[in-house]
Amino acid sequence: MKIIVFTTKDFVYSNYVLNNIIRSGVFAPSDELIVLEQDHLIPGKTKWQALARYIKKSGWHYVTAQIFKKSLFLAARAWYRINGDVEHPYYPYYKQIGVQITRKTPFNYMKTEEHTKYIRSLEPDLIISTSSMEIIPEKIISIPRFGVINTHPALLPKYRGVSPVLRALTHQDTHVGMTLHYIDVGIDTGAIIGQKRLVIGARETEHHLSMRTMKAGASMIVGFIRKLKARQPIITSANPKEGGSYFSIPKKKELRQLRKLKRRFFHLRDYFSQPDW
Repeated sequence: MKIIVFTTKDFVYSNYVLNNIIRSGVFAPSDELIVLEQDHLIPGKTKWQALARYIKKSGWHYVTAQIFKKSLFLAARAWYRINGDVEHPYYPYYKQIGVQITRKTPFNYMKTEEHTKYIRSLEPDLIISTSSMEIIPEKIISIPRFGVINTHPALLPKYRGVSPVLRALTHQDTHVGMTLHYIDVGIDTGAIIGQKRLVIGARETEHHLSMRTMKAGASMIVGFIRKLKARQPIITSANPKEGGSYFSIPKKKELRQLRKLKRRFFHLRDYFSQPDW
């Protein structure tokens, strides 16, 4: 089986998902995993333009926290790689063994004719989107014979769009979740393959909760691939286009609400201690 993954470069959550999938044993030695990584913050904008937009919409506090969080991940990833801790969630997925891994980065603007031709030439059986910043166009959706699937850390149709875990916290929800769904031409509107509901801890950070949702997402992807290999039917449920909610870049007032609720983005121990996800 040949699988393409669309994701974001050096992103802690997709690294965790890919690590879990690869270590699950779902792949045969003959399988191929081709990971196409984007490196832009906002498609169509330079990094400075995207940074300026985030500062304007979300504020310095949020932007600084995200930069620090990424820096911590990169440091942790290097540490666990040097120490050979292949079981740790922050170990670089592309150093895992058990499947042929091809990593192409950066792979921005997948809708260009050049990139579409490249994807078509690979003849993928399946495309997985996890933490991808780009909307996948219809001409790519139609390429793989088993379709295109996506992980979304919310109980769709609730919290479509960006930063759903943060929205669950700011809305003081008692539960969050992970949805595995097919991708169609809408945003997070494709048929639902599976969902996992998770209780939100009283003092849980956004990062800790996000990692728990990603663990659930990886498990659902593994189950989906196993069904494909066993030629079992994939049963889906409707993803109502009405009655849900959609969110874009977090706004300053939402982040003030997060601080008011005494919720944190992360703890340092989330990166340099044994995880409890």
